[in-house]
Amino acid sequence: MLKNPSIKSASPHLTSPEQNQNIWAGGGILTATVHVQPELNSQRADNVQFRLDGKKVDEAQTGLSYTLDNLDRDSHILALSVVDQKGKVLITSKSVLFHVHRKSTAKNRQPAQLQAIATIIRGN
Repeated sequence: MLKNPSIKSASPHLTSPEQNQNIWAGGGILTATVHVQPELNSQRADNVQFRLDGKKVDEAQTGLSYTLDNLDRDSHILALSVVDQKGKVLITSKSVLFHVHRKSTAKNRQPAQLQAIATIIRGN
């Protein structure tokens, strides 16, 4: 049983990104934001711990937003936990699946290369 009944009714959730959201991030940058109700308990030194794809992101913090950078082009899962000063997880949010799209780093083909490829395909 939880020592503090207010934790039982707490509802931390990510407000950004949204579930199944497509993120077009040139540098793979995303700012995640959180809503925690009731607010974090400063007497217990509550913090927020973000997890990206199951791994801790940086140290636990009191801030309710975190900027992730250099995210790979792929689908990712983000979640957060409210933890006490010893790092004990008090409550965890639902996970959010989001998809990062980044501009391709492949170099554009030159017109002569494209014409050569078309010639090969046509068999001329």
